[in-house]
Amino acid sequence: MNHYKLMSFQYTLQRRLIKIKLDASETGRKAPMFKKKLNFVYKLSSAKKSLFLGLAKSKENNSFNFTDYIKNHSPSHVKKPNVHFLEWFVGMSEGDGCFFVRKSGNRFRLSFQIAQKEAAILKKLRTQIGFGRVYRRKYFSPEGKEINYSLYNIDDKRNIQRLISLFNGNLILPKRRDQFNRWINYAKNENLLPKNFINKQSNIHQQGPSISLEDAWLSGFIDAEGCFYAKFSPASELKNKLTLKQKLHITQKGVFGEEKILAQIGNLFSSKSKVCLAFSKRKQLRSDSGSQNKYYRIEISSLESHNKIVSYLNKFKLRTVKIRAFQKWSNIVLARNLKAYLDAKRIPGLIKACQKINSQTKELKNKHTLNLYGSLE
Repeated sequence: MNHYKLMSFQYTLQRRLIKIKLDASETGRKAPMFKKKLNFVYKLSSAKKSLFLGLAKSKENNSFNFTDYIKNHSPSHVKKPNVHFLEWFVGMSEGDGCFFVRKSGNRFRLSFQIAQKEAAILKKLRTQIGFGRVYRRKYFSPEGKEINYSLYNIDDKRNIQRLISLFNGNLILPKRRDQFNRWINYAKNENLLPKNFINKQSNIHQQGPSISLEDAWLSGFIDAEGCFYAKFSPASELKNKLTLKQKLHITQKGVFGEEKILAQIGNLFSSKSKVCLAFSKRKQLRSDSGSQNKYYRIEISSLESHNKIVSYLNKFKLRTVKIRAFQKWSNIVLARNLKAYLDAKRIPGLIKACQKINSQTKELKNKHTLNLYGSLE
């Protein structure tokens, strides 16, 4: 029994206890009978409470902790920081964020950036977190095509301190912990660390937050790294028949065993899919530096897993334009549950929905081609 069921159990006991009290006062039951019921409920509740407190304490060590950030570093104009938003922001940052160090004369300038195609997303992010700036930028692709994008940027001392407090002890990916540790070493040399700062994840493999379906980190990570896909294809064994293929896939470069994180995500969604090497038309993907780090991918394709994904993302919603693809993707999951995809009259509409999902995915596919100088890889 997990601690959420125990919380529900305690709540039920409290309601029954209130009902027993009302019954005793309104119906004039004899006191001895009421005491027996009260003692039974109290003993049972105490036993469950002890177990619940033990589980809650053990979970606390694997949860996100924003106490220092909210108490000492959250901007004063943000009256009630949204913890679920902070969880989402960490997940989004671990997928799309970049820690930068740039040498300027004899000093080093630090910054943190998130790039997105649409400025509105980053402006909402900046408004909710309460600090940082959003800029419009452009770069030229290898083919010489001009590409415009927006950049969320943090580069001043006070806001760097806020970000350090926010990330400290709350990063999940080992490679991001490593980048963060190198970044704060530069911050230390430049006197940018928060007062009385203690690095909670100096060892990138030490215990920290774990991936869960009860917080918004995974929603942010899917916003950054997830890819929704659906397609009708001719069935090879049957003429004039179509088969529906649908999946969510997430790809990561394996630096310090990040493929294990992908396996954990698959397990959370009850997927039997295995993490595999990711290949492109250019053979095995490589980093810009030409390193031999391999890219890994998990493809989640079962209906049971998709139902869990829809349930989770309806609770912890996506915040980028990827939510448009997800909404259409979730409608197809619903059609599969209702067997509507077998109805010939509905197939044309579902095919159009699949095309829209894949076209939106294609627009986001090349977001990692942007090579920003000075990032800590």
